[in-house]
Amino acid sequence: MFYPPIVLFVYNRPLHTLKTYKSLIKNYNFNKFNLYIFADAAKSNLEIQDVEETRKIIKSFKGFKSIKIEYRKKNLGLKKSIKLGLNYIFKKYKNAIILEDDIVVNKYFLTYMKNALNIYENIDMIHSVTAYSFLRSKKNLKENHYLSIRHSSWGWGTWRKVWNNIIWEKDRIKKLVNKNQNFKEEFNLGGNDMYHILNEELNNRINSWSIIFDFNCFINKTFCLCPNLSMIKNIGFDGTGVHCDVNKKFNTNVYKYIKPKKFNKDIAPKKEILNLIRNTIDKDNYISIKDRIIKKLFN
Repeated sequence: MFYPPIVLFVYNRPLHTLKTYKSLIKNYNFNKFNLYIFADAAKSNLEIQDVEETRKIIKSFKGFKSIKIEYRKKNLGLKKSIKLGLNYIFKKYKNAIILEDDIVVNKYFLTYMKNALNIYENIDMIHSVTAYSFLRSKKNLKENHYLSIRHSSWGWGTWRKVWNNIIWEKDRIKKLVNKNQNFKEEFNLGGNDMYHILNEELNNRINSWSIIFDFNCFINKTFCLCPNLSMIKNIGFDGTGVHCDVNKKFNTNVYKYIKPKKFNKDIAPKKEILNLIRNTIDKDNYISIKDRIIKKLFN
């Protein structure tokens, strides 16, 4: 089987980056994977020390088949860094495993991702795979995997053929949105926050590549393949992330000992699972908003 490259995006969190690396090298056959690291530059003088410390840490990485590091000379921000980084990767490779510096993986992660990207390469309805599960329990699932309308950018992968066909231009996206009178309702099947996030992005109030990817999957009627339980953990909800508040709700997922299960090529989206995903996400969002209100009232 083809070994996809691992693509790691880092910035100014040296301890998080080190934890990501330590989790990767516990993976079976990790030394057969090529590692590409894109290190963004400091946005201000306040971040220089943390950026430099992060760069020192990634220089110490070893054990992979090869390691290539690209040091950005000026700050790009995550969206531009992801776009330019993956544009470069997909000129060389047909698929890729993608991580940011706040994702800790279990020892089966690389095996799962490699197999999923190879097995589902020619399944047109699947545009991405992830090792994260939106669901908190597998008690309602008989299958090892399921399909989600919503894409996950936490420990994920995709293919060149998908990435190279993404519509990024905001004017084109707005026209496509306006063509569908039921767009908001249909897009929000992935969670009631989806349309709001896209609208914020299209009006330049946020800078999110992930919601653009979600939009492209939606208009192509494609899905994200997810395991029934997570094999990753996001450690960025501690106040250090650019896009993440302090939050403990995602720490509930069991991830350490989840092994890859047999894949089913005939997998199909199921309405009851899609509804369960949406309800879980909407509940999480409700808790997040409630926590923010309480924090403002008592701090």
